[in-house]
Amino acid sequence: MVTDNSSIEKEIKEINWKFASENLDDDLHTDILFLSTSVGSLKEVAGVSYSHSLLFYEGHKGRFFYPDNEAQIINKTLIQRIRECPSWGEAINKQIVIKSIELENIWRPYQTLRDFSGFPTEVLFDLYHRQLIKHCELYQYAWIPEILQDSDYGIEQCIVDLSKKYDSSFTKKQILSLVPGKMNHTAYYKHDRRLLQIIENIQLSDNLRELFSGPAKYIRTSLPYDINRRIRQLINQYGYLGYHGYDERRPYDINYYIHLIKNYLDKPDEFCSLRKRVLSIPQTSPLWEKMTSDEKRLLTIYNNWGTTKARRRLAQLKNFFFLDKLIEEIAYRYYIPEDYIRFMTPKEIGNLFVSGRLPIGVERRSSSCCCFLSNKDIHILDGKKERDYLIKKSLNTLSPVILQGIIACEGYRRGKALLINRKSDYYSSYLEDCQVLVAREADPDIFCIFDKIVAIVTDQGGVTCHIASLAREYGIPCIVATQHATSIISQGDLVEVDAFNGFVKIIKQ
Repeated sequence: MVTDNSSIEKEIKEINWKFASENLDDDLHTDILFLSTSVGSLKEVAGVSYSHSLLFYEGHKGRFFYPDNEAQIINKTLIQRIRECPSWGEAINKQIVIKSIELENIWRPYQTLRDFSGFPTEVLFDLYHRQLIKHCELYQYAWIPEILQDSDYGIEQCIVDLSKKYDSSFTKKQILSLVPGKMNHTAYYKHDRRLLQIIENIQLSDNLRELFSGPAKYIRTSLPYDINRRIRQLINQYGYLGYHGYDERRPYDINYYIHLIKNYLDKPDEFCSLRKRVLSIPQTSPLWEKMTSDEKRLLTIYNNWGTTKARRRLAQLKNFFFLDKLIEEIAYRYYIPEDYIRFMTPKEIGNLFVSGRLPIGVERRSSSCCCFLSNKDIHILDGKKERDYLIKKSLNTLSPVILQGIIACEGYRRGKALLINRKSDYYSSYLEDCQVLVAREADPDIFCIFDKIVAIVTDQGGVTCHIASLAREYGIPCIVATQHATSIISQGDLVEVDAFNGFVKIIKQ
């Protein structure tokens, strides 16, 4: 049941909420799918689930919360289960890959489709319903590693404590160095590896180097067949990675790659960074050989979460790409803005197909709303009072100058804060003397400015997140999961990043 103007403010205030995540470019119709899974069908796979969830929207920016006491219990239960039965944890990773492939396969017949204008409405409804079911099935498994990334109760501290049996000086920074060195096999790594091979091939030819030294607009028309073919293969296989992040949200095309290759050829330092990132071999901790077989399995499961998360994300990017086309066509047929559909629940979208009727108040949701979920009901409210209350409560528990987070790469630095979330922000608001990157959870493309910053602080993420992995590769002190850094730190503040102890301090505002 979905209700507006519901009197549930008291129930919201009685729960001690724990902040889970914040995303800049989200829609209620997909977020509610994830949250509904976490308070419902997650129990079928994990044996436990949350009783309630809460999310706020200001525009397309969503903030997620769960009951704090349940977060603690659920993490403890899942950690115990994985430790007692490693095969269950291994099966979770396997199922994430399987369900990702099944989600992708829904759209396989439509790979070359420009839009859905020629399809009957019942076909659109069937496609929407099928992807919804597969996405829910995927998140029954994908939620488990997401939950266990919790900065307070998650599995990272368990692994540190386990490792300290063998080495008392072990730190969180060293977690990912425990598993024997293997090349990264995520979609992002494979993409960069193929890109590197193309660039190195161009560097071997005087004619190609001369071609790429000219204006980008003339390069495409003069590309030799072999280079054109390899770029097109890259687009066909990994172009959907361009749908990741906060910028234009569209697949990479040939013009993108021409500009990218030209940039690497024109800037040797950035090309060296790419080459180092692709070809570097992880170092293995000597602790590995001392551990028991079950401990090794636990660490391997944890390490593989990074790979399966990237695989899951790739499937979601493909799904979102086609789903956006689907929503565009549905909105056109019903004479409404796309945002109306993006801020409807899946059940409301189903009712739209059947009756053609919009839910009451949907036109106001895209500006601000609150969604309160329980096992049985979904309540959608205006949300301003609840949002203001919760944000005020969470910020009042913090020191105005000190934040604490997870150490992703050790070190100590001071510098002025540079608040950005995407690469384009850096170029539009560039401040040369600002060197400490502060972001919610930065776009992967942001690595191009890593040679200009001395430390990284994020609101979200864990030691397996993309920016944390890049920070370790570049040796940049990094603290993630501070929750409130972008709310408390302002552009240009002088900050101290103590990534030995996990603290961020504002020295001068």
